[in-house]
Amino acid sequence: MNEYGMFQQTFNNNRCSESGVVAEFYDKVIKSDEVNDKGLPVFKTRTYVRIRTKDNSDVFDQPAGNEYKQRFAIEYNRYMMGKKEIQTGGTPINQFAFLSAEQIEACKFCGVYTIEKLVEMPEDQINMLNLNNECEAAKKFLAMNKNNKIIDEFEKKEKEYLEEIESLKDEITDLKEQIKDLRAAKKATKTTKEADGE
Repeated sequence: MNEYGMFQQTFNNNRCSESGVVAEFYDKVIKSDEVNDKGLPVFKTRTYVRIRTKDNSDVFDQPAGNEYKQRFAIEYNRYMMGKKEIQTGGTPINQFAFLSAEQIEACKFCGVYTIEKLVEMPEDQINMLNLNNECEAAKKFLAMNKNNKIIDEFEKKEKEYLEEIESLKDEITDLKEQIKDLRAAKKATKTTKEADGE
């Protein structure tokens, strides 16, 4: 069973680690006590956890230590899966303009963190989340993005070729100058020999 299948099995058996409590792991950039060689503060990304009761009466937000990662293992696994999907080249789902904040959270709850995973979702899950139109828009977005990447690659190659052409033009100019100097030197040598009567 692959990682996504294992997650789905866990998800179906147990949607949250604790009833009545919602935990969300997220990345937060914080200013550290360190200073770089230019005297500027060093910023670091840390994993935080936001824990709240379902009625939102009590909210807890702080760095996620091991005790919280173990206590809310399902939520932490969702968070880690999302990071892994994005690190392997996926487009984060929260960058998709066609999804509302509620739809983004519903997708994340189902273990879908990238636009690529959204279009791979089984049809019954798409229907359950009522994301049919959004899924079609995601497919078009990815197709357009793929075409843009091809154009970007062509533009990059064109730039490389133009730089190479400029470099070769400079080399040709240098060679012409060298040839001109050699001809001048040869002519001077010939004139000297003629003057010496050779």
